Amino acid sequence: MIYAKIELVEKMMDQRDEFEEVLLSKVVEKGAVVLVKPYDEEFTCSLARHYLDIFLRFCLRNPHIKAICGITKIKEKSLSVNKHFRSSMFVDLMLIFFEDLSLFEVEFQSIKFDSRG
Repeated sequence: MIYAKIELVEKMMDQRDEFEEVLLSKVVEKGAVVLVKPYDEEFTCSLARHYLDIFLRFCLRNPHIKAICGITKIKEKSLSVNKHFRSSMFVDLMLIFFEDLSLFEVEFQSIKFDSRG
């Protein structure tokens, strides 16, 4: 089954308040990598796509998380997913990931978090 990334961005925008609370309420520093507050302090579709891509890069490096999410392949504009994929669970896992990066033992040097470009 194919799931368009834009559909996930729409789900993220449906939960805009939660993402703003998690992503825009703090600055996370770990080594040379920084998750920064956007200048306009608003969670936009482009920011949602940016953070979706960060999470998907994390999934690529962690096959266990990718499998838990039900993702079989990550493409530029879509995901191939199995019958167990649930977009709501995926978005909730993204929120948990960004809320407490230490739970996932992220290799901070390998994922770029700076939303300034």
